[in-house]
Formats: sequence, C-alpha cells, structure tokens
Amino acid sequence: EIKECDWSSDVCSSDLKYQINAIARAWLPQSDSQLEEVTAISSASLEVLEPKSAPVDIVFALDISGSMQWAIDGTSKGIQKFAESLGKKQLDARVGLVGFRDTTLFQPNTVLFFKGLTLTSDFIAFRDEVAKLRATGGGPGGESSLDGIASAADYTFRSQVTKVIIMITDEGPKVPDGRMSSIKEAVRYVKSKEIDQLHVVTLPELMAEFAPLRESAPGKMFDL
Repeated sequence: EIKECDWSSDVCSSDLKYQINAIARAWLPQSDSQLEEVTAISSASLEVLEPKSAPVDIVFALDISGSMQWAIDGTSKGIQKFAESLGKKQLDARVGLVGFRDTTLFQPNTVLFFKGLTLTSDFIAFRDEVAKLRATGGGPGGESSLDGIASAADYTFRSQVTKVIIMITDEGPKVPDGRMSSIKEAVRYVKSKEIDQLHVVTLPELMAEFAPLRESAPGKMFDL
C-alpha cells in the first residue's frame, strides 16, 4: 500500500502504521510440458512519522520612530498569518523584536521580553506585546537601523538553528550610529554573529543605501 502525505493539510496524521504484504511467485519446470507454481509470502510493518520541524529564530529589528505606527500595527496584526505560513513550511519558529529610534539622541533600543525571554514561540503573546508599542521619537539624518540590527544579532539563539533578522524602516541608516560607526562595521558584526539571513524592508528609494548589508548575510530587499 502506497500513500502520499501532504503535511501542510489534514490528509495525514502523525505516526501512521501500515502492514505491507509482498507475494513472490515463480514457476519451476517439472517436466517437458508442466510447470509448478511456487509462492512465497513475506510481510513487514511500515510506520510513517511526521517530519521533524526545522528550527528557525527570527528577530524583527523594527523602526518605532514617530512615522512608523502603521508598521508597528501591521507587524502585530500580521504575525498570526506569518506564523501559519511558517507552520506550513514545517518550521519550528521563535520570534522576537527589537525596536529602534535614534540612539545618538539618547533614545535606547526597545527589546521585547516574553516571560523573561527575548524569543518566543507564543505568537499571540508576541502580537500583544508588539501592539503595546507606540511610535515616538527619532531624529534627523536617518534612524538607528544599524544599531537595531546589531542588537538583534546579539540575541541568544538556539544551537543548530537558522538565525534570521528582518529589519523594517522608512528612513535611511544613521551614519555614524550610536554603536555602529558605519555600514561596514555593521556588516562585520553581523558576520561575526553568524547570522544566516538578513532581510531589509524599506522604501524603494532607500534600498541602495542598505544594499551593502547583503555582504553580511544572504537576504532580500522588500518594498515597505
């Protein structure tokens, strides 16, 4: 019996067990005109296990300066669909968020905590905490996206996990920033933390400014 399973649907449940029976037949000559049929039967058990989920830790580095309330709300409201899409891809995901404004104006980054931890698999708790954020502050000449990325890279990730940073902003990078003096320094720092993916969500006219970040880790640019 052969059955294909689609783990993104309800077609198959975990730990399915089947009994496979195999029958082999052969015909042996007994004389010039007669053949004798010989039959052998064997059986085996087959257990279909649900595939293991691949672990991934995702940190959002989100601009929470005065113009970004709509992005804060969108991140909060969209996390459930985001979680569902990760589940369909068989990913064991945890998420976290660091919010940035302008560290050069003494506006420190905001790190969300979930029962004392910076990363959580409780997407409802994540949604609720993000919804509490309010867009305020910021300054001229860009925002502290480089410091935000560095803070995201500092998170305590699981071992043997894919480490992903998603940076979201509607302003160019502050250079020099409060902590990162240049994009090159940010690139070196992300590399040193062995981040696997760094994605940037920003306005089309700002993508060229953030393009050098691609040297730090594979990633894509998305239109904010």
